[in-house]
Amino acid sequence: MMFHFIHAIHLAGRCTECGECERACPMDIPLGKLKKKINMDMLDLFDYVPGIVCEDKPPLYTFKVEEKKIEEHEL
Repeated sequence: MMFHFIHAIHLAGRCTECGECERACPMDIPLGKLKKKINMDMLDLFDYVPGIVCEDKPPLYTFKVEEKKIEEHEL
């Protein structure tokens, strides 16, 4: 299961939710739900939907010191 969590985070902003990973999973893990949740977060935080504009780079490919919708937590 840990592999799938790491893999889902690695694909954050790049998964187009085609469902192929879920279809191919020999353990019938509902990977689509996990990736859908991550894509919802990407939309909320970065206003980005993967696969819509091919020339756009996924948000996690670039680095900005301060993101508009992410607030720093006080320590």
